[in-house]
Amino acid sequence: MRNDWLTILCAGILVFITAFCSSLMKEEYADISPQSMDQMVRSLSGQRLRSYAQELSSEKYAGRLSGTQEYKQAAEWVASFFEKWEMTPAGENGTYLQPFPNSHTIVFEGGELAYHYDPADLNKKKYYQYEQEYYPGSESGSGAITAEVVYVGYGIYAPELDYNDYEQVDVKGKIVFMEPGVPVSPKQDPEEYKKWSHYSLNLYKVKMAAAQGAKALLYHDLTVDPNTDYVKGFLVSQVGDVVANDIFSETGYTLPKVRETIQQELTPQSFETGKIFTMENLTEHHAKGTGYNVMGLIPGADPEMKDEVIIGAHLDHVGFCYEVMPGANDNASGMAVLLGVAKTLSQNPFKLGRSVLFVGFGGKEQGFLGSQAYLKDPVFPVTKTALFINLDIVGSGHILKVFGAQDFPDIWKAVRKTNRKEIGIQLIPVEFSSLERENSDADFFYKKKVPTLFFQVQDVPEYIHTTQDTADKLNPKLMQDLTHLLSFVILDFSQK
Repeated sequence: MRNDWLTILCAGILVFITAFCSSLMKEEYADISPQSMDQMVRSLSGQRLRSYAQELSSEKYAGRLSGTQEYKQAAEWVASFFEKWEMTPAGENGTYLQPFPNSHTIVFEGGELAYHYDPADLNKKKYYQYEQEYYPGSESGSGAITAEVVYVGYGIYAPELDYNDYEQVDVKGKIVFMEPGVPVSPKQDPEEYKKWSHYSLNLYKVKMAAAQGAKALLYHDLTVDPNTDYVKGFLVSQVGDVVANDIFSETGYTLPKVRETIQQELTPQSFETGKIFTMENLTEHHAKGTGYNVMGLIPGADPEMKDEVIIGAHLDHVGFCYEVMPGANDNASGMAVLLGVAKTLSQNPFKLGRSVLFVGFGGKEQGFLGSQAYLKDPVFPVTKTALFINLDIVGSGHILKVFGAQDFPDIWKAVRKTNRKEIGIQLIPVEFSSLERENSDADFFYKKKVPTLFFQVQDVPEYIHTTQDTADKLNPKLMQDLTHLLSFVILDFSQK
């Protein structure tokens, strides 16, 4: 009998001690002084945040094309801060890096794009200016071709939609010129757009043009974009309106009118232009590259909270084509804010209730490879993610859109309350698009039913994916204010 009473007494004492310690632990992370937290965040100056972005957009990382050694060096630079701040490695084999397959193509200087304006004398050429009028394609094959240009509308063959841009023209051995996107507007008819959205992908357009026998593609979108497929020997160049106007000149057609007809009637308007162009691109394809997510974890202190918060930003950019594309706003700015929040929360004297995972995604510009790799092999089960915050192009202007704010009103209410009380950024709530095509890393988490907020500047600058996306154009005050806001939001959310 005595032993029974002794056992009961010891069990009671153990329960009391456990509850008492648990309450102390909760007080340790719950009793947080807003003033001390505010001082910590404000001590991380906007200039320091911009210096992070300036480092990542420097030439040493060669535009951070995921899969390259330069990109890996950028990931290791970010990881060095996670280690310095004593964050827990969340990558493979006790490191901060999560690898995934990532092919890529390097573009070299030395090619050309030229129009033979006199068919009787092909030595007479009009050469187009790099960046102002054309870019070599980021996933172009290597080589040269001189051939006729054929206009093929949007470059779509969709039997189920009774639509074929290639039906009335012969493109074998020729250069095709096409428009980006599809002839249906997602804003005017979202349901109809869903039927067409697959055909808007660059990788589809390249593969279809090659399958039809074309040897090269002039894509009417003057930007650097590696989100496509490499087809050996198939050349691609991105062109602007100057090139488009030369292709249409003296053909009896105007591009705006032809485009309008396609959109209104959903009938192809393809034709052979009779224009002769020379394309030459010098590239080197690497089929077996490796990309990396860089991941650092702040473990939660509350054993009852079995889910986590993730804050992510894509670390990669578009590399060099054939000059370095710095990618300061896209997306060194997002990584700078992520580092700012990581420093603030990992160095504060108060423990977090929920675990918070920081992820710099690779491969976003090549088809969201990093975010998809993470969702296939997450640190915690995806169903246990309480909140995902995505940062992409957050370094310019004064206004930020918040995608997901209307989808998750309770979370948005808390963000808006904290913002009004502590910071005062102008935030515009936006709902996630219901369209089938993903446009950001956030879309993949949202489609997994993870509560998601995605921050991006209201007006994305025209210099994105060009050599002009440099750190001097960033707004340090906006980056500091966003770091401030997210630190408070995540700290508050990690306790609920």
